[in-house]
Amino acid sequence: MEAIIQEVKSIYKATQVRDRQGRVLTSFTGRLWSLILFIAMLGLMTMAITGILFMIGGLIFGYVDTNNVSFGIYG
Repeated sequence: MEAIIQEVKSIYKATQVRDRQGRVLTSFTGRLWSLILFIAMLGLMTMAITGILFMIGGLIFGYVDTNNVSFGIYG
């Protein structure tokens, strides 16, 4: 796991845009888009995880009727 983290850090450092003095260039628009994408992905992941947990809970506690379920051609 530590090796993966180090590899991601090295890729991140290699892909940064720098000016002639070596300072990392960032913009308000880039940070804003990063924040918007982070919030969107966080929301989607939260919905996916809660949906899966509700489905598993429904199967365990009997709220889901599986008598007439068919899976493609195997029904």
